[in-house]
Amino acid sequence: MIFAILLLAAATPADLEKSCQAGKARACDELGNLFHDGFGVHRDDARAAELFRKACKGKSRDGCADDARASALGEGQTANAKAALPRLEQMCKAGNARACGNLGDLFVRHRQSRGPVRPPPGRPAGRHPGGRSIVAGL
Repeated sequence: MIFAILLLAAATPADLEKSCQAGKARACDELGNLFHDGFGVHRDDARAAELFRKACKGKSRDGCADDARASALGEGQTANAKAALPRLEQMCKAGNARACGNLGDLFVRHRQSRGPVRPPPGRPAGRHPGGRSIVAGL
């Protein structure tokens, strides 16, 4: 498995494209990340989003996490945070490290754009109402 990951990591965008077209969902996700970041290809968020969706449909857990992140941010598509954030939270709770990382990234971005997170008036800091989603404030 480690050998396969190393081969995939060393693959060119053209190799990843061929593998993605052959139905390899992980290759679609990796190629999507290249387009998202602009590594070896011109940055193209719409193409990245398309590849993340394809990876997710192909049962790539990381592809689903990247698809949800792109959807939440509106990268290459219309933003839909209300649908994407619960998906990321569910995937993270199920043990998907990429989803947890993407959820953390979104939290930090939101926090930076709105300033420090403060509890509502009358609620002590650090207290969270029972059953409330961890992403409810995003």
